[in-house]
Amino acid sequence: LYPRHASANNNLGTLMTNDSQLQELYYRRAMNITPQHAKAHFNLANLISKQGKTSEAETLFRRAIVIQPDYIDARVNLASLLSDLERNQEALAIYQESLDLDRENPDVLNNYGAFLAKL
Repeated sequence: LYPRHASANNNLGTLMTNDSQLQELYYRRAMNITPQHAKAHFNLANLISKQGKTSEAETLFRRAIVIQPDYIDARVNLASLLSDLERNQEALAIYQESLDLDRENPDVLNNYGAFLAKL
């Protein structure tokens, strides 16, 4: 394995499902190698969100979206996080932006429907 390959490090992080510390290490390494690696930002955001680090997770989801504006999964997960934090107006805006990008995306439709049902 070439140690300075961002995608390889990101992929290693996804394989380390039983070791969140190693996952975080590999995702951060991928981001250090290639700061514009949207998937590494997304993966780390998902990981640390589960650890309750919601502020950092939000920042990472937003960075992933800046890097790749059409990153629907990052948008959906950000909206879900904001909803969990009861920041419903922000979540609604993100869901609407996601629908503007892809009106037929099943993940967007499913999560948006669940969000609306909670309101």
